[in-house]
Parts: sequence; structure tokens; C-alpha cells
Amino acid sequence: MRFIGLACALFLLVGAATAQRPEDALIQADREFAKQTSAHRLDGWMTVFTNKSVLFSENPVIGVDAIRAAYQKLFNDPDFRLDWQPTKAEVFPSGNMGYTVGRYQGVFRNAKGENVRQSGTYLTVWRKDKDGSWKVAADGGAPDRATN
Repeated sequence: MRFIGLACALFLLVGAATAQRPEDALIQADREFAKQTSAHRLDGWMTVFTNKSVLFSENPVIGVDAIRAAYQKLFNDPDFRLDWQPTKAEVFPSGNMGYTVGRYQGVFRNAKGENVRQSGTYLTVWRKDKDGSWKVAADGGAPDRATN
């Protein structure tokens, strides 16, 4: 009988140690978002946005139709690249919202038509959808300071 109790305790301990933390799931969602964007460009980019999503820039963009329209030209440029890697995640106590922070690198054309490389830091606020998947509530980034 004592062996059974010890075996059950060990089973519960191993199960708890292998259970995924909410922060790990959010990091994984962000990494999958980056992977889909890299593989499928605009279509991959659009997989995590909803009609309530907001992208912060000089002029905030709200909703899937506006986001698609705003990013269509960038993604149509074969030289455009956007890669990122989350470095931190936190899930709020409610379990249905959280954020990721990380670093991004991009290549895009400036007003002169020249390819420009840029790196910076981003913040993405996530909301858990009814189906359990994570969707972007808000996203924005800031480029690194130029050094002379």
C-alpha cells in the first residue's frame, strides 16, 4: 500500500514538472507566428489578427482588413524580410491575456527605394481566443537608436 502511495506521488510530481507553463505556451505562440510569417509571408502574418487587433505605428491600424491593406505592399516586395524572436513572456493571472517582448530584424525599402536593415525591440499583447489559441490584441515595436 505504501508503494502505491509513493508511486502516485512520483507520478504527480513528474506530471507537474512536464506540464507546460502558460508563459511557455505564449512564447511558443509567438515563435509559431514568426515561423508562419517567414514561410507564408502576408498570409502567415495574418493568422493571429482579429477585427479588434491594433498595430501601433505613426497611424495605428485596427482590424484584419486594415492590417492586410497596410502590409500588402511591404510583403509584396520580395526583398522585404521581418524576423523576430521573443525573449520574455508573461501571462496575466486571468490566464486569458499576456504579452511577449523580443527583438526583431527587418529589411525594407526606404523612400529612396534603397534596402534598409533595421533592428529593434517589440511588444505584443496577446488575448486567448475562445478556441484556446492566442491572438494578437496589440503589437508595436521601436527601432534601435542609430549610432554614429
